[in-house]
Parts: sequence; structure tokens; C-alpha cells
Amino acid sequence: MAAAAGMFGPAVVTGHDWRAWMTYAVFFAESAVLTVFTGGSFGQLLARVVVVRLDRRPLEWWRSLLRTVLKCLVIPALIVGADRRGLDDILLGTAVVTRR
Repeated sequence: MAAAAGMFGPAVVTGHDWRAWMTYAVFFAESAVLTVFTGGSFGQLLARVVVVRLDRRPLEWWRSLLRTVLKCLVIPALIVGADRRGLDDILLGTAVVTRR
């Protein structure tokens, strides 16, 4: 939110126009780009967790993009399987694990 406010002004917090959506836009861009290049969003990197594919192959850009879209929809993240993976991770064959 601070990054969005820095880029688009305080209206991202108080406004009701297009700038109110810029927090989502900044989160989407940050999360998708950082996940494909570093394995996780800024918050995940701080928490020392990383997104990996179950088959241990590198995470492709389209999986990172689709995973971020699903995260922004919120509902897939609320549906959790028996192995504690969200619906988005189950659909994409990914998991969030502790970084070593």
C-alpha cells in the first residue's frame, strides 16, 4: 500500500476513483514478477518461504501470473486441501515451502 501511495498519491487509500484499485495493481505486478524471478512475493521473501513446483522444475512466468490472478480473487486462497495447500497451488502444481 505504501508503494502504491508513493506512486499514485494518497488517493489510493482515501479515494473512490481508479486510484483505489492501484493497491491491487501494485500487488499484482510485484507478486507476479518477484515470484517468477525470486520464488516469492516481497512478503514471502521476508517470511523466508518460496513457491516451488511439485516436480522441482523452475516456475514458469505463466504459472506465476495465473497464481497471482487467483490470489487476487481471494476465494482460491481460502479453500485449503488436506495437505494445507490452497486451491491455487493445487490447480497449478505448486507449493509454498520454507526457504533454506
